[in-house]
Amino acid sequence: MGSPFREITEENAKVYEEMILEFFEIFKARVIKHRDIKSEEVFNGRPYTASSAVNLGLIDKIGTYSDAVEEAKKLAKLPETVPVRELKPTKPKLLESLFGLSASRKTIILASQEILAIWPPPTLSLKH
Repeated sequence: MGSPFREITEENAKVYEEMILEFFEIFKARVIKHRDIKSEEVFNGRPYTASSAVNLGLIDKIGTYSDAVEEAKKLAKLPETVPVRELKPTKPKLLESLFGLSASRKTIILASQEILAIWPPPTLSLKH
């Protein structure tokens, strides 16, 4: 599943669609829980630009990675001078790349894919 070298099967398409719908439901539940948004407009499945997301209340503001680090320090009530250590994911080893991802890497990837929930579920067409 997910190989760029094989045609997508109906079974794969169904799995992808179920995953995307699940990510969308996670996104929707988190927006309802953590944001004061009453409009169903944000749940129409379309992607938003950063400025549109601010206007809709999906995000607080637009900034850089450094801005986010500084904001995190403020929220944690840390001094401005506290050093920040950036943890970067390790590169997968050759055997991991050839034979699949480890369970922990799969978890990280699936969690990061929740971002995809802002897009509508795709309509998949299968070639016969």
